[in-house]
Amino acid sequence: MKELTEITTTSSYFYGKLIARAARLALIAEEVACLDVIPSIKKFLIETIEPWLEGNFSGNGFLYDAKWGGLITKQGSTDSGEDFGFGIYNDHHFHLGYFVYGVSVLAKIEPAWGAKYKPQAYSLVEDFINKGKLSNLLYPRLRSFDLSIQTALMGRRLNRICRREEPREHK
Repeated sequence: MKELTEITTTSSYFYGKLIARAARLALIAEEVACLDVIPSIKKFLIETIEPWLEGNFSGNGFLYDAKWGGLITKQGSTDSGEDFGFGIYNDHHFHLGYFVYGVSVLAKIEPAWGAKYKPQAYSLVEDFINKGKLSNLLYPRLRSFDLSIQTALMGRRLNRICRREEPREHK
């Protein structure tokens, strides 16, 4: 198998998508009994996920925002438009969901790695779906989920709700 190439983007969204894609390939390889490719994918996932979880990813990375109680990116902390508004808590369930998927698959194929990074994995999840009032006080309960309408609040929709704006008509 040709070696997987390095990810060149520093965007949490696009980087996460590439991690999730590689993770999906590992599960497909497992399902179709093409087990010889899994070690390369595992190596790729470890090398691409660990820097984000350890806080030493060059050019970006996750930071804890004590003011609002959540994860933001280094780029998003200085520019609200970076990472599609990740620094202002836009679409965390998408960005972090890709990372959580990759972490979950990697933990499945390398349980010792999963045990080592379990606290970081749980932190990623709790940022966007902390469901208990006391489960993790570092994150607000259900930051981006509206129980009354049973759906996640996303980008423009969240802006309309918060600002009471009506959607623009297309001409």
